[in-house]
Amino acid sequence: MKLEHPCADFIFLSKPLSCNTCILNKISAIIFTKFTRRGDIIQQIMIVEANLEEAKEIYNKHMMEDFPEDELPEYEKYLRLTEEKLHDVYLYEKDNQNVAYFIVVEEENNILISHLSVMKEFRSKGIGKVFLEDIKNFFNDKNMLIVEVEAETRANNNEELDVIKRRKKYYTRAGFEECKKIEYILLGVEYDILIYVPENNKIYENIEIKKIIEKLYEKLGLDKEKLKINIM
Repeated sequence: MKLEHPCADFIFLSKPLSCNTCILNKISAIIFTKFTRRGDIIQQIMIVEANLEEAKEIYNKHMMEDFPEDELPEYEKYLRLTEEKLHDVYLYEKDNQNVAYFIVVEEENNILISHLSVMKEFRSKGIGKVFLEDIKNFFNDKNMLIVEVEAETRANNNEELDVIKRRKKYYTRAGFEECKKIEYILLGVEYDILIYVPENNKIYENIEIKKIIEKLYEKLGLDKEKLKINIM
């Protein structure tokens, strides 16, 4: 299917989703393709579902450097979730070069973005904003996108506080809204919850958001006592 953007600077091509056979047989599956035109230059951007070997490389080469230890799943569990498709690992490619990645969990048409990062060598190049917008476009038929951002109380100094504030601003600028009056502790770490509702403009009550998140983590097999969500 081909969709033309009204300004004619963008052409979107959607392609079939992959399956477990592709993941286990080391076949990458193209999920989303976009061509952008700037003057005489045409760039190709793709979202590709990572195969198992690519997922291993993402964890060992990037995630271990990009995230603190308390935000990383155990490696064996990560592989099991990937193999059983309880979560989905995606690569974000620009002109056939991997520049970012993200991991999502889906349940009842709701998406939790558990990990998202531009690869170190491609940061500060304007990729991050476009990356998040393409993720939003990719999931524009979903009910809700959810992200977890470290609570400001986790900061040990002003530098860490600035990083947390910038991270939160990255999402709010893209249309995500912080869920106020929710105390959220995952594996002993306090987070703030931000949500994006793509199309239907439905207003979700905190109790609904709580139930959605609990179902997402139930799918991952997380012990209930390791996730605490309190409505204040």
